[in-house]
Amino acid sequence: MFGGVVVSGKEKMKKPSAAFYKIIIERYRLDPSKTIFIDDSLRNVKGAEAVGITGIHFHNPSQLKEELQRIGIEIF
Repeated sequence: MFGGVVVSGKEKMKKPSAAFYKIIIERYRLDPSKTIFIDDSLRNVKGAEAVGITGIHFHNPSQLKEELQRIGIEIF
């Protein structure tokens, strides 16, 4: 399901910089409103949300599964 990777060290920038998320959006031609960012750092989640990406603050696998299902993603 995942088609690419953006590594902050290679890009010479880090999260939660808006520029970092914009690289992801532009490079992979993503629609921010249809994109989900999952991270255990609330600061990084807020950074993604600032550019229009849906953010999920990861705590544990069951919480993540519930959050994904809540927004309409079917988990098997």
